[in-house]
Amino acid sequence: EVNPRINSSNLVISGNAMHTCGFDSCTIGFNCRAAIVVGIQAGSGTDGVLITNNLIWNMSSGCVWDRNGSTFGPMEIYHNTCYDYGKGTGGAGDPNPEGIAGFSDGGHATIKNNIIYAPNGTDPLDASAFTASNNACGAGKSCGSNSIVFTAP
Repeated sequence: EVNPRINSSNLVISGNAMHTCGFDSCTIGFNCRAAIVVGIQAGSGTDGVLITNNLIWNMSSGCVWDRNGSTFGPMEIYHNTCYDYGKGTGGAGDPNPEGIAGFSDGGHATIKNNIIYAPNGTDPLDASAFTASNNACGAGKSCGSNSIVFTAP
């Protein structure tokens, strides 16, 4: 899990392969975890985040949690592949199993040119006020304008 716990202006998370993350936390009474968590629920945040060109698969929860809230600078999520997420069970459950999610539906990232697909049918995005476009996503909630929605064969 990549989870900066301090304010980190102009943070770039790029070129990583992350897989099979967060399953251990599901079974110890704690929530399943995402591969990338940006923002601190205790009121702090991170300005100018870019998450790009990452390959994330086989996740207990989602791929990216945008927990910055609306008071911090833009988070941009571009050109990532998020596959086979939302697989965790047990413990306190999973508050955000979607591919990309905000805390309490409060994310406001710009999400473009990503592939977001879970064979188990978990939604690609939660109900946050994301600016999403040009994504390829599995069936579920909208992936934004000019996006392709597909289902498994």
